[in-house]
Amino acid sequence: MSQVDASGEWSGEPRRDRLALFARALEAEVRDLRAQLAAEQQALVACHRMMTLGRLLSDVAHEVANPLTTLVARSAMIRMSTTLEDAHRHAGIIEEQGQRAARCMRTLSVFGQRHEPGRVLIDLNEVVRAALELQRHQLAGSNITVAAELEPGLPHVSGEEQELQQVILNLVLNAFEAIAAARPRGAITVSTHADEERVWVSIRDDGPGMPPEVADRVFQPFFTTKEARLGLGLGIARELAITHGGDIAAHSVEGVGTIVTLTLPRPVAAAPAESEHAAPEGAPAARLLVVDDERDVGELLSDILRTRGYETQYVASPKAALELMRDRDFQGVLMDLRMPEMSGTELWRELQRERPALALKTIFMTGDYASPDTAAMVGATERPFLSKPFRPDELDLALATLTRSAKGA
Repeated sequence: MSQVDASGEWSGEPRRDRLALFARALEAEVRDLRAQLAAEQQALVACHRMMTLGRLLSDVAHEVANPLTTLVARSAMIRMSTTLEDAHRHAGIIEEQGQRAARCMRTLSVFGQRHEPGRVLIDLNEVVRAALELQRHQLAGSNITVAAELEPGLPHVSGEEQELQQVILNLVLNAFEAIAAARPRGAITVSTHADEERVWVSIRDDGPGMPPEVADRVFQPFFTTKEARLGLGLGIARELAITHGGDIAAHSVEGVGTIVTLTLPRPVAAAPAESEHAAPEGAPAARLLVVDDERDVGELLSDILRTRGYETQYVASPKAALELMRDRDFQGVLMDLRMPEMSGTELWRELQRERPALALKTIFMTGDYASPDTAAMVGATERPFLSKPFRPDELDLALATLTRSAKGA
């Protein structure tokens, strides 16, 4: 029963009702504030990513131009070669420089692509290599050396590749700027290692170091010792690490240098990142259909497949591919995902409807590796996926899935 207490306030049920209403309103306000804070943090991360991307674009253009120059010149040298040994030497350099350009474009695409974050198993060694590749030109133009000491067989971690790449980019760039501001020469070492529970990436520099009062605040948002800077880099890096279940810590000694360590949890039963994959032994005499609107790519791929013992047929049109698949038997299909008139996704849907068994023996190819649509398609179909440009050994691994499918049929 409700009554008036000594202070003149109502007690009992009405008072409890008011408190309950107040508590619910407060909970709703907290939820709204948390949602607003999360949205603002995401916007801040995206803004900083674009700022970093803008600084990298000119360097990346230079990095791609160099290997392309080598490709064109070495191709001409092959034509002029008088010995097979010289031709092989030029061909080896062409392959190496082509892979260099491919790595650069791939990492730039992943870094700049806006998409909903998704957690997958990631090879941190590859993330480190990609980050250093993006910064190679800027670092090469100085007397500051960068070395990578990457632990072989490093366990994968669960995370978002784009965000982890941004973390490492920020940490390496910060080390570079710290040294450059203090002296003309220096060294940065990026290392990886793991134990039973954690995986680490450490960035060690021989820069000026930091006093304790700076080291304690260096990861706070908007804290900076640099003029004309917002001080977002390290704060965002730590925030991204925390969202991955990890953290970032700095140990610094003035006059000696700084070690910044990114720590991430190791997933249970994580697979080694650099395990050996054997290519299929003795490719079966199977008939494969290659579908790609880029004729040079399609014909080259057909030639490579023939050297592996496959019978191949190439078409540039998805509609022509459908007609062929209705009239002839194929044991596998390699198709590009982005083609005019009909996309690879649409072609695969038609194939799934008309020839479901053959749809299960499809390998997708595309240069649009960072697209959310591509990721969704590959994830939904669970088919092998080749990112252009791909190496022959990567093709062999994808072909091995067709061999296993044939044996399991």
